[in-house]
This record gives sequence, structure tokens and C-alpha cells, in this order.
Amino acid sequence: MERLRILVFNWKDITHPNAGGAEVYTHEVAKRFVKWGHEVNLICGAYHGAKTDEYIDGVRVHRTGGRIRVYLDAPLLYMRDFLFRVDAVIDEINTIPWFTPLYVPGKKIAFVHQLAREVLFYELPPILSSQLYKIEPKFYKFYRNIPFVTVSESTKNMLEKFRIPSKHIRIIPNGLNLVNVNEKIRKSESPLIIYVGRVVKFKILQTAIKAMAKVVKEISSAKFVIAGRGYEDYYSELRQLASRLNLSKNVELIGSVSAEEKQRLLGSAWVLVYTSVLEGWGQTVIEANALGTPAIAYDVPGLRDAVVDGETGILVPCGNSEALADAIVNVLSDDGLRKKLSNNAVKWSMNFSWDKTANKFLQVIKGFA
Repeated sequence: MERLRILVFNWKDITHPNAGGAEVYTHEVAKRFVKWGHEVNLICGAYHGAKTDEYIDGVRVHRTGGRIRVYLDAPLLYMRDFLFRVDAVIDEINTIPWFTPLYVPGKKIAFVHQLAREVLFYELPPILSSQLYKIEPKFYKFYRNIPFVTVSESTKNMLEKFRIPSKHIRIIPNGLNLVNVNEKIRKSESPLIIYVGRVVKFKILQTAIKAMAKVVKEISSAKFVIAGRGYEDYYSELRQLASRLNLSKNVELIGSVSAEEKQRLLGSAWVLVYTSVLEGWGQTVIEANALGTPAIAYDVPGLRDAVVDGETGILVPCGNSEALADAIVNVLSDDGLRKKLSNNAVKWSMNFSWDKTANKFLQVIKGFA
């Protein structure tokens, strides 16, 4: 077997405090490349307390610069240590691209998990977000002649609007990442609604809390748990909203959880709620599905790819708390519907595995390496 030397650019690694679904994807794929005999290096941004250089599951991680400076430091690190020494470079674009087509000779693959677009207006000041929104499509003119990997049909369609040729884009969805459990996770006795993911503003979780005000009028015992790493100021805002709506007994925000606790929550829940304005994919949706938990999500790019509407879950208009509440009440109160969605969700989840994802990605690299 030919041993490939692969270099990945991404501003975060799996240990970063703000790591999300894209970093999970990168790490799960990269560590399998290593397991299969290939060499993988990752250039990413540094953060407080992190080592400059370390191995994680066989992947060598090189950290340099911070959130912005990494985009200046990384090309210099590449020129010093990796120029003409790798077989393929994966340019993972997370809002700001690495512009590898300008200085990397040979094989390059652009990996786009999620475009920024509307997310910018929730995460950045108005002036900056509006300017980046206009500029983002222009970044991609440098990439029109190299292959792309993305995770969903939705993101592929958005890339095509940026004039990336369809023939250059390969869709490789996320895999499935569950920890081993000794016994089947039982559903909670009373109706449990769960959100697990990053608690950041573009997830617009305030709309889910507003929906709960209507849900508890119909099902007083319903409880909504929000779990995951996030911004403390946003957590505070959500707690205050729950208090103002007299939902302190029905809404609980518990912060970061372990992989085991995440799985227990997803498995014991009656339904997962996902309220992002945009996603590349719905990683937690599929993980919940594998545990028999259907999802109610906003009908937006990424989530509409992960949720089969009416079969594995329900899609509702983005930002519509009334529609979200109605869907939650419908699923919680209709045992037959919930069982159908649950059974279909488990079957749907069987289509996804990290081994399959990594193998497909490796075939793309070999096709151009």
C-alpha cells in the first residue's frame, strides 16, 4: 500500500475549546488515515494552555498563532517544514480560507463543512458581518480549479452559487460517533427534550425556550435540557429568558458534558431539538437517531440534509417558535408517531460510519495524489 503524506490546514483542532462538528469530522477521518498507514500533520491555531506540537491519536498537531494570526503563520510554517514534502494538502475552509492555491504546488483539496453566510450576522458585529458576507463568495474564485469535499447537498448547492463547478465537488457526509454502552439507554419517564451542541448565538436557542412556554401549557411535565460548550454571556442570556418566562423548572442549562453523558442524554430524550440558522450537516441529529431519538429541526441547509422530514423527524420554518412548539407537542403526545419516527431514525443512522467517511475521503485524495 502506498503511504501518503497528508497535511491539513484548519484553524482549530479537536482539543480546542471552540471545536465543533467540523473538527470532529477532521479528527475522525485523520486518525483513520494514520491507522491505515498514512502520515497526517495538522496545522492549526494555538490557544491558552495548548502545546505547540503534539500527537493526538497518531495525528501530529502543529499549533501556531491565534484565531487570526494563524492565517499568517501557517503558510510560513508550511514553506519551512512541508514544501515538497507532502503528497496532498487539505485546505479546510472555516469562514477564512488558507488560499493554498496561491502557494502550494501539487495536490490540493478544499474541504468545506459549512459556509459562513447568515451565521456571520449572529456571531460578529454588524459592520464586520455585512462586509464578510459580501466578501465570502469572492474568496472562492481562487479555488475553482481544485477538487472540493463537502458534507451535504445543501453546502454543495451553495458552493455552486459561488461558481465552483459541480463536477469538482464530492459529497461525503459525517460518520457516526458513539461510545460503547453496556446496556440499552431507557427513555426518561417524563417527556424530555434535549439540545446537545455548541451554545452559540447562531443556534438561536432562545427560540426553542420561547417554544417551551407554549409546550408546557399542553404538557406541564415536559422538560428541556440544553447541554454543550458555549459562550457564558449567551448562557446567561438564555437563563434570564427562561426565568422571565417562568420556565426555570422546565428548562435546564447544564453546560459542557462528557461523551458518555452526551450519549445518555441523547438516548433518554424523547426528542432532539436543533434550532440553528445554518449547518453543514447535523452530527448530533444522526447520533440521536442511532439511539432512537428523532429530531425536530429548522428547515435550513445542513439540517434538512440530516433530517428526513416526516420520516426520521420534523422540519419547521427557521425561527418560528410557534411551529416548533406545535411540532414538539405533536411528537410528545402521539406515541404512534414518536415510535414511527424513532424506528425510522435508527434505520437512517445505519447509513453513516466514520470508516465509510474516511475511506471515501481517502479515495478523493488518491484520485488527485
